[in-house]
Amino acid sequence: MIIRNFKKEDVPAVLDLAKEMLDYHHDIDPYYKPAVKFKNFRNEVAGWLREKDTKVLVAEIDGMVVGYARGGVEEAPAYADKEKMGVVFDVLVARTYRKQGAGKKLFIELLDWFMAKKVKNIELSVDARNIVGIEFWKKFGFFEYKLRMRLDL
Repeated sequence: MIIRNFKKEDVPAVLDLAKEMLDYHHDIDPYYKPAVKFKNFRNEVAGWLREKDTKVLVAEIDGMVVGYARGGVEEAPAYADKEKMGVVFDVLVARTYRKQGAGKKLFIELLDWFMAKKVKNIELSVDARNIVGIEFWKKFGFFEYKLRMRLDL
């Protein structure tokens, strides 16, 4: 397994993985749009290559992209006693390649990038019903510190 930087040729494979994640979340809750409702999603994924202070990595096995991770450095919110923070936007491994260490390797490489950027805190969002995701992040020491709630009218 190789962990490497995302490149233009990876857009179709990463797009398929991102669509898988969108549909997974839609299955959890129809509040989330399914992949088919995203307009110009291919352009958005391709645009990740140009985003400042963003790192996108892919996991490759036998020449095939089987996972990706995307994180960035952002200005910390006003209530935080830091100037900047790391944000994990996505980490996804194709279903057939899960439990083989790709997610862990992707995140560790992303973590190294955050440390090189001198980030002291990393945040992420995970749906409260995504038990697999929550367990994955807790293995790295992430903890709940804020609860975001929604009311459907």
